[in-house]
Amino acid sequence: MYDITGAAHLNIRQQNKACREPHGQLDWPAALRAQLIALDEWVRQGIVPPDSQLMPLQARPDSTALPAPSYLPQATIMLPKLDADGNALGGLRLPDIEVPIATYGNLNAPLTHTECMLAGTYRPFAKTSAERQATGDTRPSLQERYPGGINEYTSRVRVAVKNLVAKRLLLEEDGIIIVHAAAENPSFEQTPPRSRWSTVGPR
Repeated sequence: MYDITGAAHLNIRQQNKACREPHGQLDWPAALRAQLIALDEWVRQGIVPPDSQLMPLQARPDSTALPAPSYLPQATIMLPKLDADGNALGGLRLPDIEVPIATYGNLNAPLTHTECMLAGTYRPFAKTSAERQATGDTRPSLQERYPGGINEYTSRVRVAVKNLVAKRLLLEEDGIIIVHAAAENPSFEQTPPRSRWSTVGPR
């Protein structure tokens, strides 16, 4: 069993105007493809699949995100434990969660609108410290998280991909696509690579 951390129930990109926040942006089909291959190898070759990856839960009876049904008013609501960014802990953590640029996976509002509820939310981090402070965001900005910019971000994504591929939780071909997408992430300013033959200053 695998909880894909931060994944919404629906994987849609066109924004529904009825929803208060942007839809979830976690591309979780890559995890499903790896699980399908693992299932096939288990059935056909007896290769044991990767261990279950589950999110730890905690009781949150005061939750407004998932209220108890009217016929069970005393029900205990169990929700994933969250880190300081608001992302869930544990589970199958794709690079979007291991090397985040946003908070993923919260329910969208209004809860009375089924598509909004199932589409989740995407709450991007501020780009700079000044922007974060101006909006009162307590989550570190991209500038603070990745002082090396796009190069540091891409390097960390590459490490996360390598770990997931080694655990058979991600296919190598999907990992290549994820790293290439990270290198062109529009949330960062692109840094042109320096030629190793370039010189600094006059000779």
